[in-house]
This record gives sequence, C-alpha cells and structure tokens, in this order.
Amino acid sequence: MKQHIEFVSRDHSGITAIVTSTGVIDAQAAIDHIRNGRACFEAGPSSWARAEVTAREAFGGAYLFANWDGTRRNNLHELA
Repeated sequence: MKQHIEFVSRDHSGITAIVTSTGVIDAQAAIDHIRNGRACFEAGPSSWARAEVTAREAFGGAYLFANWDGTRRNNLHELA
C-alpha cells in the first residue's frame, strides 16, 4: 500500500522530511525505504492528480522526486 505524502519539510539543501498520515519520516530514511522496496510513497494535490515518489541521484546525493503535472520540475516542493 502506498503512503500519501501530505507535506514536506525543507531547508536550503532540499527536502529534509516527509509527513504522511502515519507520521514524519526523515528524507534519507524514505529514500532508503524506496530503494529497498520496504515502502512506496505517492504525492499530489488531489486524489485525481498523484504521482509515485522516486529516489533520484544527483551530484549532492540522492533526493526525493515526484511529478504530477507533466513538467520537469520536482512537484514535491509545492507541498512545503
């Protein structure tokens, strides 16, 4: 079962934690859960517009990414 991300916490370096209906999860722990297949997350502004959250690699390390509007930007930042 996918957990729905309601809000994200972020600082100057990016997303630091996610808030689901079951609690707050550190972003790095969420990345580890996604990569190990222990959890699936989805995010979106409504029940009709949702996307799966993935863990992507960048020069600064891994980060959480979701795109529900078809653009190239990371829509998770809209939940902050």
